[in-house]
Amino acid sequence: MKGTKKELLNSLSEEVAKFEKKKNHKEDPQNNELLHTLITSNYTYHQCMSARIEFMLNKVNQRRYEWGHKAGTLLAKKKIIMASSNSTISYLLQDNSLSVLEPDKIN
Repeated sequence: MKGTKKELLNSLSEEVAKFEKKKNHKEDPQNNELLHTLITSNYTYHQCMSARIEFMLNKVNQRRYEWGHKAGTLLAKKKIIMASSNSTISYLLQDNSLSVLEPDKIN
């Protein structure tokens, strides 16, 4: 894409605005920080969009990791509950001493 730096930055802003409207999600401070960094830098339009896409993919992969961790934790807990014929494990489950198995809450 050819044009002055100002035209490229305006185009980037328009593309981002379209994306934000389409997704209709809450403002993400990290996104705004990233955009500010990209817009005030000397990168080309395509470099800016590539960086944004990479950022979004990393965010998706992070969510997949968090949900995978949560699913794995719940499975492990279910197996422990199934094996709870052992009175020590039953006691630990009742006592909530196995809180190590609880993943952090995901918003």
